[in-house]
Amino acid sequence: ASKNRVQNHFRLLMLALAAGPELLLAQNSTGASVDFKLATQPSTEVLATDPNIIYIGRWDRSQPQIAYGYWTGHYLRTKFTGTTVSVRLEKGTRLAVSIDGEPIRFVAANAGLTPLSEQPLNPGDHLLQVGSGSQNEEVAFQGLALDVGATTKPVAPKPIIEFIGDSITTMFVGNNFAWAT
Repeated sequence: ASKNRVQNHFRLLMLALAAGPELLLAQNSTGASVDFKLATQPSTEVLATDPNIIYIGRWDRSQPQIAYGYWTGHYLRTKFTGTTVSVRLEKGTRLAVSIDGEPIRFVAANAGLTPLSEQPLNPGDHLLQVGSGSQNEEVAFQGLALDVGATTKPVAPKPIIEFIGDSITTMFVGNNFAWAT
């Protein structure tokens, strides 16, 4: 019986290694049985072409499946429903993120999917702003992942003043007169 238990644990370990970090292993309190499940949740995929996403700043939109943001201060805004939001990027970068008007926080985002909500949000509508985290950070935005059944919603455009200048104009987000204005 002990040999069978070791073999079963070994098989599950091999499954976990093959599946990568998305596989969770759970064992009951007696240690007699082991269950496993995928940790990834199904989601609603939102493409970079979604008409409810507003792009502010310098963005290259020549490729429909991806939006490339350049220079400090570029960001996107959208409203969404649900309790979680993640961003899908072509390559890693540092992001400036604000959900529902919270103070800007910086997120080290990887290529692929990176969660932006630190904890589940209250059900309902939410406002997302996400953009470059500093002067030399570019964003290769491919889309968002929301809860199953969640959607984006139109966001009211705001008047925009574009500042063009040197380093004092494009310094770190939140620390320059263009951002403050």
